[in-house]
Amino acid sequence: MPGVLTLAVMVRDDARRLDRCLISLKDHVNDIVVLDTGSLDDSVAVAESHRARVQKIEWPNDFGRALNVLLGMVQTTWTLRMDSDEWMDPKEAGALRNMVKEESTCAFRLIRRDLTETGSYAEIHITRLWRTHEKIRYEGAVHEVIPAPIFDEAWPGRHVINTDVFIWHDGYTTDLAGKVARNVELLRREVKENPDRIESQAMLATTLASANDPEGMQALEVLTDKLIDLDFDMPPPQIALALAMYMTGLPADRVKTDKTARVIDKACRWYPKNPAILYYAGLLEKERGDLEAAFKHLLKLEARVELGDYDRSVPIPREFLGEKLYGALGFVAQQLGRHDVAQRCHRRMLMARTQRP
Repeated sequence: MPGVLTLAVMVRDDARRLDRCLISLKDHVNDIVVLDTGSLDDSVAVAESHRARVQKIEWPNDFGRALNVLLGMVQTTWTLRMDSDEWMDPKEAGALRNMVKEESTCAFRLIRRDLTETGSYAEIHITRLWRTHEKIRYEGAVHEVIPAPIFDEAWPGRHVINTDVFIWHDGYTTDLAGKVARNVELLRREVKENPDRIESQAMLATTLASANDPEGMQALEVLTDKLIDLDFDMPPPQIALALAMYMTGLPADRVKTDKTARVIDKACRWYPKNPAILYYAGLLEKERGDLEAAFKHLLKLEARVELGDYDRSVPIPREFLGEKLYGALGFVAQQLGRHDVAQRCHRRMLMARTQRP
């Protein structure tokens, strides 16, 4: 076996960014494997220049299936899976060596920082480093995931750990429209093949809504009608994103309806640590005229941010943890006569502005 840790990357026509990815990590791993899915540029040559083991396949029109071919190439104890449009700073990459020494751990969730065209970013926890095992494989044609129970099956008694180690990602800054169209096509197929899988319905609805497609809000409406009559032991993170997008897209004449009240209640019970849910719940309660409820949600979000104890299972824009939070909470606090909180929020909002990227 060639050492302890393999960097595994899938690529297609992304030679420049693949080079950046491999440069950032080649000194911190023992092996590199690259799966090429039909590149016409220099991606394969770039991979080979970094002494990567390269395999070529025809694109199967399914991210999960292709990534599982990639995972099958790994021969080391640990796997680090990256996309070609991701990279790590040297300090963050240096932490990997100590992480793979953790005997009680089977996988780590890293923080991915998704850059935007404005220079800001959103953060999401994503499982990218794990003990290699043939059972650990992806599911889903797009927005693919490794289901959490698989880690328990592969490595019973070991834990999946959230970390503060981060990777950068700039894939959302180029050709976003093309990626959305591709993802919609794959998600429509997935929903058709698995009509009872509510996570796929949520991903399709949020993808359409993020592209400002009118069908997106209609799909979110249908989805929330289902959700308010359901319950989950462990609600999927895709549902959190769908509920947050539904709450932010509500027209004014729908804000005070009973359905909206039920959506707010269910979302906050399912995702009590999710910044997007708490933030939009606060805004909606303000619009509904219940300032006390708005204050409670936003104050809870502030406490989560201060402790660093919040949910990153879906992308969280930095503004929800800074300017937007303090602006909304400060306004509500002022209306309620809580001038101590309003003044605190004003100071923190000014500080957040000075810390913009």
